[in-house]
Amino acid sequence: MSFKSILKLDSPIISAEKRKAAGGHAARNAARKFKNDLQQKMETGQHTGKTVTKARGGGFSVRHQQSKRGERPAPFTRTLKNSIRDKRVSETESVVKVEAEYAERLIKLGRVIVSAKDRRDGQKDLDQEKTKEFAKLL
Repeated sequence: MSFKSILKLDSPIISAEKRKAAGGHAARNAARKFKNDLQQKMETGQHTGKTVTKARGGGFSVRHQQSKRGERPAPFTRTLKNSIRDKRVSETESVVKVEAEYAERLIKLGRVIVSAKDRRDGQKDLDQEKTKEFAKLL
């Protein structure tokens, strides 16, 4: 699962090198913000599922609040949260991926990792970054 930010740059007014640099900065900044927002939402999101006690060895246990269907996965080991990566794949393209192997299984169980609202907000952030970066060129 991934969110891709791509810019099409073809204005003849500004040199190709400057357009690519500005587009690359905008895509990279938007991808980084999208990743950070997803990680924060996982930590602070609502988790209203069962509370379970999990053994941790040595006679110790820990209580964990699970998530219900339609909620973001509740962090326990933070493996899922830490597996969200942003990567620059070309001069004007960056991708945010959830690399945890079990992410697809969570989606099938009804957990929301990336919602439609997250995608809209990510697109809005990309548009704002483009405006900011190209304003610097003028």
